[in-house]
Amino acid sequence: MGGSHAASPTTPSPVGTFSLRKASFEEDPVKLTPVELENCKAALAVLQERLRVHDGVEHEYSALQAETITSSLLIDTEVMQCARDPANSKKNRYLDVLPFDDNRVLLQPESSNGEASDYINASYVYDSDRPDLPKYIATQGPLPATTEDFWAMVIQQRCQAIISLTREVERDRPKCAHYFPEAAGQAERYGHIVVATREVTYLQQGLIARRMIEVASTASASPPLVLPHYHYLDWPDHGVPASTSVIRGLLRHLRLSLPPSSPPIVIHCSAGIGRSGTFLTVDYTVRRALSGDLSAMDIAETVKKLRALRGGMVQTRDQYRFCYIAVREELEDLVAWGSG
Repeated sequence: MGGSHAASPTTPSPVGTFSLRKASFEEDPVKLTPVELENCKAALAVLQERLRVHDGVEHEYSALQAETITSSLLIDTEVMQCARDPANSKKNRYLDVLPFDDNRVLLQPESSNGEASDYINASYVYDSDRPDLPKYIATQGPLPATTEDFWAMVIQQRCQAIISLTREVERDRPKCAHYFPEAAGQAERYGHIVVATREVTYLQQGLIARRMIEVASTASASPPLVLPHYHYLDWPDHGVPASTSVIRGLLRHLRLSLPPSSPPIVIHCSAGIGRSGTFLTVDYTVRRALSGDLSAMDIAETVKKLRALRGGMVQTRDQYRFCYIAVREELEDLVAWGSG
């Protein structure tokens, strides 16, 4: 799998029937209440104090790795029985990245391939004590044989957005199957599900493609679902982006545009744990800081909780360090904007 060096930024050019509109997350207004501004200042002070400890983040990550049970060590236990069922094994992209039974997403079987099952390699990620925080579904990049299941899940859960943090192929290795039409005005069929791209907008110097997608099932009475699909094109597998700005811009955009109490947001990379876990750690930490929860600055505890919901979240030391940098830089920017 990929190394830890960030890929060079590339700007996709519009081809075919792409509907290209210039836009930028920087256009999203950032308006903090006086309370939120004070909360950010307090959180930043706590975080900076933690970062003053020499090699504190490095030691913290080492301790976290030592005390967290990895997904691979749980494979032979009873907590992943459904994922380990031989009938479902071909639906797992990686044999050592499996959902726990107690919070896996259950499909309503309606497959067109004659192999109806309620299994998909996807996990609910949420904080039951914080209904003000968004609910996510963390999942693997679809396989060719699971694209129909992926879209069935999106429809059945009435998901409000999809975030993809991977390319289809990275370093000549398949990371995610093709599962949506790239060009505006095009439609593709996956089993009994029709997926159409209505509009494509490139954001953040072309590093994020936002597609408005309509998805409909011919096998159910559910009405068609229209939702945004955000595709970040510059996050290397097992590595980190060269800058935190694009990811922070996307997270800020989601905070402003998607109500947290609505249906879940789907997030995936290739395995659904490294890049996805890093993204979720930063999102939850900043949201909790805005609400005045200073315990959010204990990022190790956040990662532990995420790993209890999907094993292996935040896979590398670089990704863990990236969480700290992204949170610090976002709090600094929020304080600067709020004070201005």
